[in-house]
Amino acid sequence: MRIGTGAGPGTIGVQAFSPVSCAVQTAPAVYVGGRYEWDLTATNGWRLTLKTLDAPWSNQTSSGAPHTLEFSRLGEAVPFQVLDARMRVDPDGGYSGDLRFNGGDLGRTGAEIDAMEQQLRDPSFDAQGRAELQRQLAEVRKRLESETAYPTLEVACSTLRMRPGPDGRFSADVACDDPAVGTLKASGTIKFIGP
Repeated sequence: MRIGTGAGPGTIGVQAFSPVSCAVQTAPAVYVGGRYEWDLTATNGWRLTLKTLDAPWSNQTSSGAPHTLEFSRLGEAVPFQVLDARMRVDPDGGYSGDLRFNGGDLGRTGAEIDAMEQQLRDPSFDAQGRAELQRQLAEVRKRLESETAYPTLEVACSTLRMRPGPDGRFSADVACDDPAVGTLKASGTIKFIGP
């Protein structure tokens, strides 16, 4: 079986038709998976790049396949924002996903600092261990400062919905919470990256 250029992940069904009763039964026959990249241009000029992460699409991922959605301004090579996306294949052949900001490992780092500070408050902690822990705490705080310098959340967006068109191109709507941005309308192409 060959899958055409511009086709994305999903299930291809087979249909059985009974001429006597006019009954129709559909069942999944072929699953198309792998890793993909969508290159979309928004009406405001931004470039949106949706990339499948290392884990390829699978027909077992009901919670959605992991992706990143990169936002870049016209003429800029480096994205100004990257969101995590959990993409799903919709029954109508399109795709939808939930977006969330990934600001690095800040939550874990904050919890690590809290645990160290709690340990320093323990009166039974010896002086040598206390000095070593204070050094480690200073390193963690320095790392936290560098992690919070970048990335930042510039535009809060919550969902992405894409639909294939008859010409092999995709149209997309990105729902953003910023009233100045609203729903970003975009269109573009898909590329198969590999299995």
